[in-house]
Amino acid sequence: MASSRDGATLVFRSNGDYNGDNPNLQEQIWVATRDGSAYDVSRVTALVNADLGDPAVSSEGQWLTFASTGDLAAPGNTDGNFEIFRYNRSTGSFLQVTDTAACTNDRPRINDDGSRIVFQSDCDLGFSAAGNEIVLWDGSFRGVDTTGCVSRDPWISRDASGRYVSFITQCDGQYPGISNPDLETEIVQWDTATDTYLQVTNTPAGFFNDAVTSSADHEAGQNPAGSGVVFRYDRLAGSFLQLTDADPLAVYPSASIDDAGNLVAVERIDLLSSAFDVLIVDAAAPRLLNPVAAGGPSVVNHFPVVAVSAGQPLVAFQSNGDFSGNNVDANTEIWIGGASLDPPTPSVYCSSPNLVIPDRGTVVDTITVLSSGILADLDVFVRIQHSYTGDLRVHLRHLDTGTARRLIDRPGGPPGFGCSGDDIDATLDDEAASSVEEECVTPGPIAILGTFRPHRRLRNFDGEDVFGDWELVVSDLSLQETGAFLEWCLIPSTQ
Repeated sequence: MASSRDGATLVFRSNGDYNGDNPNLQEQIWVATRDGSAYDVSRVTALVNADLGDPAVSSEGQWLTFASTGDLAAPGNTDGNFEIFRYNRSTGSFLQVTDTAACTNDRPRINDDGSRIVFQSDCDLGFSAAGNEIVLWDGSFRGVDTTGCVSRDPWISRDASGRYVSFITQCDGQYPGISNPDLETEIVQWDTATDTYLQVTNTPAGFFNDAVTSSADHEAGQNPAGSGVVFRYDRLAGSFLQLTDADPLAVYPSASIDDAGNLVAVERIDLLSSAFDVLIVDAAAPRLLNPVAAGGPSVVNHFPVVAVSAGQPLVAFQSNGDFSGNNVDANTEIWIGGASLDPPTPSVYCSSPNLVIPDRGTVVDTITVLSSGILADLDVFVRIQHSYTGDLRVHLRHLDTGTARRLIDRPGGPPGFGCSGDDIDATLDDEAASSVEEECVTPGPIAILGTFRPHRRLRNFDGEDVFGDWELVVSDLSLQETGAFLEWCLIPSTQ
């Protein structure tokens, strides 16, 4: 799926029968055009027994490009090879860009006036007989012979010039000026006007750069080795901006940047809950992730693309969720939603310290609450990675009042030994049915998972003003096992 810069045009492939003109449920390319608050869907292709790749669209929405085994235009594709096609929505006409045999052309992207298409190919297009190449078509084919290594997933700047092409490569020395002796996956930018190459990333062995997406002057990508982090690279400044916090329990499999390079939509997978969430982050407020669509045990949100309409962000994505009450069969549909980039007044205050808990050591993290309100009730969420949860003791302190409570005290019994299971992912609530001290699931992926009463009741904080500094203290009281204090939240109800 792809979007024009303002979200008024969405293009996608589907085997749906939206207007009664695809009764055989053959996969086709479709265009959704905004009409007020709704979208009109129309079919672009009329394929029979043919395959398709994902389409791309120009910034203004006039030009489409896609790969297909279909026979759509001269000179013809009677051998059913994967060829690159361009479609002009103004004239309703197709152009077959490539004419190859026994090979594959795929993943095309197009500039704004439709004059340039970049794609990946293992075909002989005049400069390489084999290999996985990045190819630029601007009436003729351009590229570098990189036989013996892999380059993939190209993007082209969506302005009229289409000057810059960004892609992922494991090549070393094939591109002028690019050195990659460890053959790791790196991001490279090709200036097609000067035919020069810029190595955007140069990471050591064991790291992986992926999911590159490009505007005219910026690239956004993510690095899922270790902690998944999304970055934006500013070509003009030659600098990186980290858009998300490091989190060893999350990965970002896809990201999309708007044409101005200011907004990035991301798909985030929580490795503990397996939730697939879609979020958006503004480069002006990095690390503040604004929710668009929340995943869940049976709801999967995928492949977000971001646009801006009348100054407001729009994010299109695929999901089997039922956000409107009209998707009760949980089919994968295309959704589009907005997100406020103004930080809301939070009802939950969270921190992700990601602190290593040393053997027989203590770590402390502070949340500062700037809003006032008299506490009627307080819950606390705690996420700790530890290979022997029975070693742990957790205290909460309100520094402005001096009130402190021990929330977890070597849970799981018997006394003095505690739970031998791994990890805590728990909400502590005075009204819960069971005590955290009695919980211990072994074997299991998470020993303490759910909502439980704390060791000492949180009601001692009732009547205090939530304003001020709150401190959570996590201690390891025994030898041999260590862990990490990942995340915690204050969940107040105020009068």
